[in-house]
Amino acid sequence: MARSFCVVSIASALIGVASLTACSSVMPTGASAVPARSPQLLKTVALIMGEPNFSVDGAYQELEEGLYTQPELRNGTLVMAPLGDIVPYLGGQYRYSVTEGRVQLTLGDKTLLASVGQRSATVNGAPIVLEAAVEERNGSAWVPVSSVWEALGAFVKWDKTRQRLTGAFVLPAGVKLADFARGGSVTEETLL
Repeated sequence: MARSFCVVSIASALIGVASLTACSSVMPTGASAVPARSPQLLKTVALIMGEPNFSVDGAYQELEEGLYTQPELRNGTLVMAPLGDIVPYLGGQYRYSVTEGRVQLTLGDKTLLASVGQRSATVNGAPIVLEAAVEERNGSAWVPVSSVWEALGAFVKWDKTRQRLTGAFVLPAGVKLADFARGGSVTEETLL
């Protein structure tokens, strides 16, 4: 007879919305084994209103480096921002064609396609409706972040007090993530 147990880990203390549960069974010797779950990786991304950066697991990076781009808050909860710099840190791909006005975000096994000026989009070919229309600003596609993150499988939470939008993404363990830049020595030569 098999005994079952569950291990519960909190998705993120920062978002406080979801818990991930991994269940396993202990089988006596000679019994058939339960198929193993594929390893997964949890990444937490946060956008803070009024700040020109984002964080992935607490490590900060500039949003649209050098442009001082800040996410925009509308109607109290709708956050609009460009995601081109964030998606690679999650192991995904981002493409935006200014001439066609189309944005494509791929993360894991999900691909979102959307067009500038439209609220309608597709995820793996299935239609969805975004909170707001995609916008083009200075060569970047600004999207309703909550809608896009949820469509790509994230658990999303808006923290009104801290003015912070957080998404927790469960990714396959083998996904190749972009690495944050590592600083070097600060010398007179590196400053020039």
